[in-house]
Amino acid sequence: MLKLNIGAGNFIMEGEGWRNHDMTKHRPEIDIVFDLNEFPYPLNDNMYDFIRMHDVMEHLNDTIAVMNELWRLLKPNCELEIKACGMNNPNRYKDVTHKTFFDTGSFDLFCPDTERGKELSYYTDKKWRIVSERLYRDNIFIKLITIK
Repeated sequence: MLKLNIGAGNFIMEGEGWRNHDMTKHRPEIDIVFDLNEFPYPLNDNMYDFIRMHDVMEHLNDTIAVMNELWRLLKPNCELEIKACGMNNPNRYKDVTHKTFFDTGSFDLFCPDTERGKELSYYTDKKWRIVSERLYRDNIFIKLITIK
């Protein structure tokens, strides 16, 4: 099982199958280095069984393009776990690198089972199924499965 920790920062995932990514090799445990705002990502299609992306999405330029790339990297029926800065998070504006904020429902347009997903299906042909979604300490936590 191959797992990818995107935007690892100083939260390194260890153990069998884990690979850690960041935009610079600031620690020896960082295995993969590239800018998440540049497409396509230099990784193979259908390579990963699980992707973890905590405290990263709010720093990126194009959520739809990023989600499309993550969909490409994951095998069919595999999971993406996102933690992102919530709209009501008091720290949302303190970090000058934050570009957007999220709430429950923000990722619905990627899911054809939701009202927004049906209404806005033209934004992308890369589809997901939402497994869980919750707000906790003013952050959004969401788990999605690829539909391929």
